Amino acid sequence: NKNNPTLEDAFEIYLNENPSAHRKKFKQDAHRYFKYFTELFGNLPLASLRHWHITQYRDYQLKRGLNPTSIRKHHNTLNAMLNVAFRHLDIDRLSPFRGLKIKGEGEHTRFMPVITPEMISNVKSFLLTKSHPYALIGLIQLNTGLRLSEPVYARLEDCVLDHPIPHLWVRKNALSDRKTKSSIRAVPLAGVSLAAAQKLYQRALQKKSLWLVPEYATEMGSNSCSAAMNKAMKPWGFRSHMFRHALIDRLKSRNDIPTRLAESI
Repeated sequence: NKNNPTLEDAFEIYLNENPSAHRKKFKQDAHRYFKYFTELFGNLPLASLRHWHITQYRDYQLKRGLNPTSIRKHHNTLNAMLNVAFRHLDIDRLSPFRGLKIKGEGEHTRFMPVITPEMISNVKSFLLTKSHPYALIGLIQLNTGLRLSEPVYARLEDCVLDHPIPHLWVRKNALSDRKTKSSIRAVPLAGVSLAAAQKLYQRALQKKSLWLVPEYATEMGSNSCSAAMNKAMKPWGFRSHMFRHALIDRLKSRNDIPTRLAESI
């Protein structure tokens, strides 16, 4: 109903329409990026926005010492906000924030050590000596290549053990969104991964929980699990996300699985 809608109007539309707006972290990040931008330029009318504004914002954040990868996250949120607002306000205009270039982007990548069979064996042996949920989750990751959040946020019903091929479903629930159809999948459980899933399943039953890992069944549970696991595996220079890379390497090393298929799995 406004003749001259502003950034604040766009932000309200974005929060109202985004399917992830109920997530605590999503809301915190969106509010923070919006606050940073409006502290620089104020609550500008949408009609006055230019590409210059986002380049100035980029340069300001770079001077603050922010990593280009982090600045890209800021930009993606602000750009998405304008795209949604323009559509809902019937503004026939492309986002002026599109096509932003960020100096140094892609250069600041985290060093990935070579994952050797010996390293994997040591990590596996260590996790087998632990009974904490983070260790069992790590063992599930070992033979599945799952993202940490996927077993952490699984519901008990997602763990299907009475099946010719025991498996863990990855699908949307109250704690986890699935952004693409391909991310919804049933992942086979075998070896120590199956044994770990069985232990977690029995524990959840005893606690009468609807979640596979009730200890981490909170919105920030994945972060807590990651911190505990990474601290425990630090002596081997191993982190939770490395299970994914290690599984791809193991598949490729068989020499009978095409690279694209290995990476797809």
